[in-house]
Amino acid sequence: WGQKMDSPDSDRLSVNSNGSEEQYVSNEAMRLIPSAYEDSPLILDLVKRTAGEKSFVDLSGQAAEIGDRPKVHHKKLSEWPATAICGNDITSSCLYVIGVSTAVAGIWAPVGLLFVAFILFLYRNIYAEVGSALPLNGASYTLLLNTTTKMVSGLAACLTLISYTATAVVSAYSAIDYFINIYPVPVVPCVIALLVFFAILTILGITESSVVALIIFIIHLATLAILEICAIIYVVKHPHIIVENWHAPQPNPLGPALFYGFGAGMLGITGFETSANFIEEQGKGVFPKTLRNMWIIVAYLNPTLALLSIMTMPMEVILNNSSSVLAQMGLTVVDGRWLGILVSADAFLVLSGGVLTSYVGVNGLIRRMSLDRLLPKYFLQTNRWRGTTHWITLTFLALCSSLFLVLYYSYGDDALNSLAGVYTIAFLSVMTLFALGDYILKYKRRRIPREFRAVKISIFVAGAGCISALIANIIMAPHNLSWFTVYYAITAGMVLLMYFRVKILKLVIHSIPKGRYTKRLVSRLIAHTYAINHQSLIFLTSSDKISHLNKAVLYVRENEITNNLKIVHIYEEETPALQTIVDNVKTLDSIYPKMKIDFVGVKGAFGPDMLEAISIHYGIPKNMMFISCPSSQFSEKVDTLGGVRIITTTD
Repeated sequence: WGQKMDSPDSDRLSVNSNGSEEQYVSNEAMRLIPSAYEDSPLILDLVKRTAGEKSFVDLSGQAAEIGDRPKVHHKKLSEWPATAICGNDITSSCLYVIGVSTAVAGIWAPVGLLFVAFILFLYRNIYAEVGSALPLNGASYTLLLNTTTKMVSGLAACLTLISYTATAVVSAYSAIDYFINIYPVPVVPCVIALLVFFAILTILGITESSVVALIIFIIHLATLAILEICAIIYVVKHPHIIVENWHAPQPNPLGPALFYGFGAGMLGITGFETSANFIEEQGKGVFPKTLRNMWIIVAYLNPTLALLSIMTMPMEVILNNSSSVLAQMGLTVVDGRWLGILVSADAFLVLSGGVLTSYVGVNGLIRRMSLDRLLPKYFLQTNRWRGTTHWITLTFLALCSSLFLVLYYSYGDDALNSLAGVYTIAFLSVMTLFALGDYILKYKRRRIPREFRAVKISIFVAGAGCISALIANIIMAPHNLSWFTVYYAITAGMVLLMYFRVKILKLVIHSIPKGRYTKRLVSRLIAHTYAINHQSLIFLTSSDKISHLNKAVLYVRENEITNNLKIVHIYEEETPALQTIVDNVKTLDSIYPKMKIDFVGVKGAFGPDMLEAISIHYGIPKNMMFISCPSSQFSEKVDTLGGVRIITTTD
């Protein structure tokens, strides 16, 4: 590049006159080395670096070759199979939310559930806007990763991990609770056995099929329809029950009953976010339809089932059977046990499917976080037999089992309410962050084209509703916040440990005393530290403005663990802007002596094939490539770029 600019950290040597690279030892590297080892040739050799450089490469041929390869077109999910996958999650929640909501709201539970349906209606447009702007798997993690910092998205992902954990445990516990109505079994061994069973299935590579999900979904809705018809007939014959419940003592006065009933009822929309986790597998225009279908089903089912339970059973019976209230309704409204057994069998089936969905979802999220270097890479290890990520599954199994055992032996039969409380706190936190993320998307990524736009006031009301429900749940059961905090601290601690691991390694290196046997240990730690920093990242730019390029460098410095950044400009014909970008990158390489900033000019046409060619040529995965916010004139859709991250705006 030429001589570095004068600065206290300008320690990098220029490229020699003959064009060869000259190595240097940066001041940053010297700060890493303890003073006792500064003269060690072995250690100094580990930290030699090279100055930034410019290069030009023609990858148009490789991109064309990639484009000519036969494309494997995976069949996209249509409306109802996609609805079934997420619909099984959200409709299964009625199996336990009716009892939980009635326990705090009494006869006002159906009204609280109507308020929940209103909040969910607002979230339809919020999710639709995000899905049309960023049609990528990952829901809140992907949204926040493309609109905020990497640390914020990582900490938000921890909430999703806790939500998945609580989903699996609540579903497994509720499934066994309903199965007991068919055949008495011990709770603890069966819940653990169910979690282990689906862990084995996940390791074997047996995941949720859309066809199987659709069959389960149809059976589930048919079962609930039969239950409602029988319940309505029973109400006509026994109208006195609702009158008795109306005059019976209520758990809370009207105001608190509605507030707490609404808070508890928000548990009934868990699963709404599931559709955003597999949006890339859905056909064009399917995603907003799944949101609409889920809202219609929940807005009808939850309030009507809550109302029918109050009209068919005494309040005392509902409260005593809160964890399996629909099965108890089935036993009440018909002669014999057939409807109760049918509801229990259906509940066991659909709730068990929820456990499998959690395993599949958490595998995808942890794999993405590991690729983004927010979790350890050992999670990416696959077994030789099935090629699945077994460490993710086994870690998730351990987390779920420990959460269940701790809460069950602490609260006994009330463990379900505690589990539901932990689940609700995590879920409502994720929903609140999603609303906040959509608001940030409007502000920081407003140039991204989208088909749907949520009104700002609706985003505010939806977020406020989730915060209100979160407060209600914490007031109702403060101890749930303690358990949530413990498990969140564990997962967030692992993310923060990975995020700050270089600083921690530096601290460890400087803490090791000089000795005969420690020199090689120190050299290995330094080598490991520089191996972490050696991962190259790519920023793709079409702008020649140095302020725009500087924003990208600042983002990488603040969010990524690397000392190597390649600024890539793809061009078809040379223009004056090309030389301007070269000069500006050279300037930035001088300004930031702690980073090696290279310029790479790539001849060819921008597109998914070119990005694949660049990834192969430099050995850098596409999730390590960044771009600025695209405009409506952008030739490609974000979801075709293979996970390239949006980090800046050219405004």
